[in-house]
Amino acid sequence: MKRRRGLTLVELIVVMVLLLFIGLSVGGLVRVVRDTEQSINRTTEMNQTGRVVLQRIASELSSALPLPVITDETQVGLMTATEFGGLEAMGANASTLPSVLTFYHEDALDAQTGLDLDTLRFTTANADPRRSNLPQADTIEVAYYIDTDPQTPEQGLVRSVGTLPGLLPEDALTVQTLTEVLSERVVSLNFRFYDADTGEWLDTWDYTDVLPALVEITIGVAPEPCDEFFARLDRDRDALAFVEWLTTTVPIRVRSYPDPSVQLQQQQQVGQPTFPTGAQQTPPTQQQPTAPTTQPIPTIPQLPPAQIQRPSGAQTGAPTQRPSAPSFQTQPSQPPQQQRPTFGIRPQQGGGQRR
Repeated sequence: MKRRRGLTLVELIVVMVLLLFIGLSVGGLVRVVRDTEQSINRTTEMNQTGRVVLQRIASELSSALPLPVITDETQVGLMTATEFGGLEAMGANASTLPSVLTFYHEDALDAQTGLDLDTLRFTTANADPRRSNLPQADTIEVAYYIDTDPQTPEQGLVRSVGTLPGLLPEDALTVQTLTEVLSERVVSLNFRFYDADTGEWLDTWDYTDVLPALVEITIGVAPEPCDEFFARLDRDRDALAFVEWLTTTVPIRVRSYPDPSVQLQQQQQVGQPTFPTGAQQTPPTQQQPTAPTTQPIPTIPQLPPAQIQRPSGAQTGAPTQRPSAPSFQTQPSQPPQQQRPTFGIRPQQGGGQRR
């Protein structure tokens, strides 16, 4: 009777080592697949958040209005003018009052992290009354900024709304300001402005009488909320590599506020007839319309083709034009066309304005 040969100790150890390597390889592959899936989901979520935020800012910025605001110095002048008989007594009107547009930008940079923390405040006509329970008009004043202060309840990208546009920040009350957090993961906000006159991109906009032609918006979205990201960034500077950056460009439709004196002059010109140069400008008298008199239509002689008479000096072969019958319909005079107000006029003001 033959004895069956079994596995030796060496063979058993080799099999166990091979199984261990196979298990580790499968486990590592599963972990890599899971980490890749989580990274893709995290990146997709950050990109989706960034697109929604950019669309919200671009929608309101494209409807920005250059609303003028009278400065404090002008208000003191108005009080003085009232004491001396009004603006007309001092040789001023509404168009000569110095004012600034409600478009304010602050370029800020975090020295420790190197992230842009800009602030932009402007007036827009893209208000949605359904977003708030408080009564408000279609024109509001909004401000976008990054709040990184751990003492405040807001964190991330904050949108502040003023229900009474045209007021300076120190004049607005707390009740008139609504604050909402658009995203806690937005850790950077940067604006650049395109000057159509010089053809250059500017990091800040200092003009107070005209808006930029284009505004470039750049935001940085982190994988975690703002407070957790900055706490992690203090320990590890490599955390900036996980920030997703998104950029868009928004055109500004209305760049400047029209001069009230020009609008008044154009309104006065509507309905007045236009006279030629040197003619006496007398208002036309209203007369009763008279029926047109009928005159006999002259008969055109029919000549054979060989006997068509051409005027002396005419070229041979030129077509002969028959005299057309005179028109007896009276044409009413066309009223002068109304001119639209020009939105490109810039008021002549002091510092911060174009010369």
